[in-house]
Order: sequence, then C-alpha cells, then structure tokens
Amino acid sequence: MPRRCIVAGCNTVGGEGHSLHAFPKGETFKAKWTSAVKRNRKGWKAPTSSSLVCSKHFKEECYIAEGVRYRDEMGIPALKRLKSDAVPTIFPKSVDYLQASCSKSVTPTSRSLPKKLQQRAVSIL
Repeated sequence: MPRRCIVAGCNTVGGEGHSLHAFPKGETFKAKWTSAVKRNRKGWKAPTSSSLVCSKHFKEECYIAEGVRYRDEMGIPALKRLKSDAVPTIFPKSVDYLQASCSKSVTPTSRSLPKKLQQRAVSIL
C-alpha cells in the first residue's frame, strides 16, 4: 500500500516530488499538527504511527536547506529538512483556507465554492 498524505482532499503519494512527514513525537507539536489536520478532516480523531502529512501543507520557511553549496555546484536540488517547530498551515481545500484567501468584502458565490463548501461557509459566517 503506498504511503499517502492524510489531509482531506490531498492525494499526494510518496515519490511524486513531495516529501511526506510523520507526526512529531513530542506532545506539544503533535497536538498542534493534530489540531491543524482536524480542522479540515471531519471525524478524524488522532494520528497513527503511519499517519503522514505531505510537504504541500508547509510553508517554504518551515524547511532548512542542507548541502546547498555542494548540490548547487553539481546541479542537484538541495535537500530540505522540516524544522522541529514546523506546523502544517496550508489546506487549500478547506473552508478556512478559502475564506482566509478572500477579502472581507467578498462573499462566496456558487461560482467560487462547491455547493457543500458554500453551505458550510455560510453557516460559519
């Protein structure tokens, strides 16, 4: 079975050009990651040992580039390692993300949101 991202609506599988990250072992950041994923994955309780979140859900500043100098000289992309205090914050298919990306004066319309998300967005507003 392929390793895949557990974020709702994300279909990223390991080896598709994005890295997959296991939940942190420390309780503080594990709780932050869990809370972030729960916001867009209804009914999800907690991560298992095989739960992974892909790199699409982290900002670029959440990474440390390693071996940049030598890899640049050889034309190889730098290795990126997730910082220990990184938390997933990018959830493009969630209502929170859609509303945060719109100005306050714009309300969702049937053209900008699927019907299910539109109903959820209206109930939040």
